[in-house]
Amino acid sequence: MSIKSGTLGGDNLVGGVEKIAYECNAPAVAVSCIVSFCNKTLGPVKVRLAFGSGADSSAQGTIFLIHDKTIEPNGTLERTGVAISAGKKLFVKSDLSGVDVAVYGFEK
Repeated sequence: MSIKSGTLGGDNLVGGVEKIAYECNAPAVAVSCIVSFCNKTLGPVKVRLAFGSGADSSAQGTIFLIHDKTIEPNGTLERTGVAISAGKKLFVKSDLSGVDVAVYGFEK
């Protein structure tokens, strides 16, 4: 596997279902990235962003960067300067469907 840069991950979120948007694996030792949410619906949604090494965000040691932040209809939310180390995952979730998430950055 090679070191990646540019688009590292992304998905169309399903309401109430947590997903792993990105996982930092060897040979990378760390990643610096931007996480962008886009609410494509006509109503407000709530999103979450967390990182940790467990299977999901309920695992001990998981740290939330965004927790139930409201994004207005047709709005966006971007978190810059997200840095995680090897073995960590970025977990994302929206309370409703109709939200896209994208992870951009570079591995080291």
